[in-house]
Amino acid sequence: MGASKLLIVNPSCPGWPEWPVGMAYVLACLEQRGIPFDLIDLARVENWEKSLAAALDSDRYLAVASGGLIGDYRFFRRLRELAGKKSPDTPFVLGGNITKDGNDRLLFDIIGVDYAILGEAETSLPAFVEGLRAGREDFHGYDGVIFREKATGQVVRNKFKRLDLKRHKVRPAWHHFDCDYFITMSSFPFMGGGLRSMPVLSGRGCVGKCGFCSPSIGGFRKREIADLIDEIRFLIREYDFDKLCFLNEMFYPTAREVREFCAAYAALETRKPWFVQVRIDAGLDAETLVMMKEAGCIAVSAGIESGSDDVLAAMNKKTTAEQIRTFFRNCKAAGMPSNGTFIIGYDGETAEDLRKTIDLLIEEDISSGDALLVAYQGTKVYRKALGAGLIEDEDKHLDDFCCDIFAPDAYSRFCNMTAMSTDEFFDLAPKEVRRYNTYVFDKYKVRDLSLTIDGNWRWTSVLLEGKCRECGAPVRERFLAYGAEFLGLLGIGMSRNTFCGHCFKPLAFDIFEAGEMPEGRAHVREVSKALARYRRILVCAPTNDVNFLLRINFLSLDYELIHGIYLYRDEPVGRYLKYPVLKEGEIVGSGADCLLCFDVDAGASVRRLYARLGRECPPVVHAHPEAFRRSVAAKVPHAYRINQVFKRLFGVSVRTVLDRARALVGR
Repeated sequence: MGASKLLIVNPSCPGWPEWPVGMAYVLACLEQRGIPFDLIDLARVENWEKSLAAALDSDRYLAVASGGLIGDYRFFRRLRELAGKKSPDTPFVLGGNITKDGNDRLLFDIIGVDYAILGEAETSLPAFVEGLRAGREDFHGYDGVIFREKATGQVVRNKFKRLDLKRHKVRPAWHHFDCDYFITMSSFPFMGGGLRSMPVLSGRGCVGKCGFCSPSIGGFRKREIADLIDEIRFLIREYDFDKLCFLNEMFYPTAREVREFCAAYAALETRKPWFVQVRIDAGLDAETLVMMKEAGCIAVSAGIESGSDDVLAAMNKKTTAEQIRTFFRNCKAAGMPSNGTFIIGYDGETAEDLRKTIDLLIEEDISSGDALLVAYQGTKVYRKALGAGLIEDEDKHLDDFCCDIFAPDAYSRFCNMTAMSTDEFFDLAPKEVRRYNTYVFDKYKVRDLSLTIDGNWRWTSVLLEGKCRECGAPVRERFLAYGAEFLGLLGIGMSRNTFCGHCFKPLAFDIFEAGEMPEGRAHVREVSKALARYRRILVCAPTNDVNFLLRINFLSLDYELIHGIYLYRDEPVGRYLKYPVLKEGEIVGSGADCLLCFDVDAGASVRRLYARLGRECPPVVHAHPEAFRRSVAAKVPHAYRINQVFKRLFGVSVRTVLDRARALVGR
């Protein structure tokens, strides 16, 4: 008897799991049609490669299937490779946005799919599975199926049909997932973690046709409100969570529809607080936002993207800078917490356009975060960049995806479509984003901050506690660091996911203002004065701390005086923003007249380097006070100490030695 069961693999980001909404709908579709399957959820297995091998060893499958976004293509390629080696006769099927956005070469040659599914699973997957069971290889006429003809090698893309959400009442099959885990781990950009939320969709698709985006399945189709309320009632009855998250691309296209939902939801006998992503062109006035708040809405998020009308028009956003200002002013008038996102580096963006965006964010006091433009397959900007010759190698461009301008190698990975040269852009954009980040950092510093540092065998534990600057609620942030990379971890978190759980305003944990560091603020002033005396400053720090320094100007530093960067303990890259990144052997001859050192060991390490070469070391300025460095050094984990000694004696880390030993054993 032939195989009839599917092996479904749900991708997940390690340590940052996202609710698998799309996959839950896929499983519901399979259940409804009586199609058997096994599930491997990467969020809940220690080693997915071993789990995949074990599944393929223990059973025969009709196909191995997965799906997701184009950014996950490396995972899909690896999944296809492993599944093909273990079970070469089992087809590999891929779904999700990647099949709509990815071109034929990506899907069939780079990833190596046998078949792909376009659109919603409910309209495409059941008939395809039946055809596969029947031994069919030619899928002409099968809605939403992509396949390669054996005779000609040509790829055929059958158009997909949209699901009529008014006729088909579908709910995600959450019982196949560890919902308690996802609830516990749930977070949301600019709202923080610990939300204990559960997702729901008010509809599918998006009304927008923005140049930087490729909507999941096309235009927006809303669910019947009665059906949506029934699902919410079911979720509240069956699962233990605190908040509802409307996780679709947009809530509703008009204020009228938002008010209709609020009226229906307010009538529920048991309700949960909820938060949502909205479109600014929905025209939500203060009255509607008040109604949302009274119905339990605790925060709204909106796509800002730019503060320049010229860029907004180029994006096809259908909004103006004045509409953006009006929306966030309405939110303030209604007492509704709000946040948004913006893009830097868009097609045709000028220096003035970028300054307008940052001005808008600061003037309206908007909680936000930057994203460097990524021109990915399926978008208007990708097609334009490809046609203009800006993408010479599509495979390399795919590998170079980078949405963080402060990433170490962002300069070399950025596809520049702006009106500025790449050097001009990387001179201006970090300054402007830093201007916004520094404004947030200075305005929203946690009050009455206390700092507790502890160490164990492997990690240094850092606990920060205080009160929210905005509402006074108690707040805390805890993280683990290997060594002493404290500043960097705070800087990355501050601008993305460290927010008050009560008012959802940003939390800036400035360790120099902690009660346990009474000399901290005076030390910052001394460092600022000392750095002003030099003209060729070499920054010596781990990547995380360099990121913090470039992201937030907490030292009142003139960034034009940075002569270069030494990524202490990290692999060097060609340049970090506009600054050259030096290898250890290049430091002594760099001409630096000052070393700005982060991390407990960075200064001592560089001094030893100069001494070993018989050269006089330039003045060393430490970002942290001496007393603080001593206290941290006492808490550095044992594994870190052993590794440092090992590197001094043998020139390599313990991990490198172990990796080489494993490689030799493997041979």
